[in-house]
Formats: sequence, structure tokens, C-alpha cells
Amino acid sequence: ICELKFVNIQTQQLPSKEQIQSFPRFQNLPLSKIVVVNSLQQCQAIEAELKTAHIFGFDTESKPTFNKGEIQTGPHLIQLATFEKAYLFHVSPDILAVLRSTALSRRT
Repeated sequence: ICELKFVNIQTQQLPSKEQIQSFPRFQNLPLSKIVVVNSLQQCQAIEAELKTAHIFGFDTESKPTFNKGEIQTGPHLIQLATFEKAYLFHVSPDILAVLRSTALSRRT
């Protein structure tokens, strides 16, 4: 098991280039380990799996805006990843509600 080193948020110290080079290389996930969630039913089916994950990587994607003053409506895709699996959620109000509920239940 490798020891992971994270940014100390309180002191705002980023890892050095040498420290970054010592981190384990990421092994790409096979397609069978990438879950695309398009519906509320799919989201509910993996809810327990999400609640038991020890750690997540998190990212979002939004459709670009091209005109000055155009309002950004994103995020449109939420990405959560564990060491073993990645989840891509096409954002809808229902899916967002399940993700919020899951996140809040993880805090307790």
C-alpha cells in the first residue's frame, strides 16, 4: 500500500517536483470500470456503492460559453473516481439531489 501525500490546505504548501515524481503512477481504468450515469434509476442503483467508498477524486465539466455576458449553466457532468472505478454523472436535478444526499450522509 502506498502512502499518499496531499496538499496541506491550511498551510497552502504544494508538493515539490521531486515529491510529485515520487507519487505512484496512475494506472488507467479499463472501460468496464467506468460507469456512465444518465438516469435517476442508475444513480440510485449505485448509491450504496458511493456511500461506502473511502476516498473520491472529484471533477466537473461544463458546456462552454461563447458570448460575452452569456450565463454559465453548469456543471453538466460530475466525475467521481475511486482507485477502482470512475463514475460520470450527466447532471439533472434528480441526480444532483441523490449526489447531495449521498455527500451529506458521508459527513456523519
